[in-house]
Amino acid sequence: MDSVEQAMAVSLVKDHAVRHRPIEMYRGGLGSARLRRIKELVHVKMEDDLSLDEMAQSVGLSTAHFGRMFRKSTGETPHQFVLRQKIERAKAMLRVPDAANIGRGSGLWFQDQQHFAQVFRDVCRVSPTEYRQDFLDSEVLGDSETGSEDTAVLPVLS
Repeated sequence: MDSVEQAMAVSLVKDHAVRHRPIEMYRGGLGSARLRRIKELVHVKMEDDLSLDEMAQSVGLSTAHFGRMFRKSTGETPHQFVLRQKIERAKAMLRVPDAANIGRGSGLWFQDQQHFAQVFRDVCRVSPTEYRQDFLDSEVLGDSETGSEDTAVLPVLS
């Protein structure tokens, strides 16, 4: 093969055999400041009826646009996010040894105790009672493994 044929072959392979696809840049979603503002709003107003409209207005977007951008940013809908935050707070309360009933009366704003139990079971795959018992059992095992029978280990809540 002479140099002209080789140059043509290289050119054909370079231009036609290898496809150069443009790099797709992920764009969209809420900016970090807006996402932080929403997370703070959910934390502060968790016990209230927080509407999608109120969340959207807090970051200056229409309801539909906010819903799409929130999902792009977090991978979940605003409703799923709020429920997950409520469940995380409930889990923290269930880890307290002398916790009373959790639900509407405790400020987590579920319709009633059965609604709370159903949502908890759907999200965590165990009932609140099972979650609490598993946690308390693990605390007892932790105490017996350390050999300190007369000092109680209290869970650290953050």
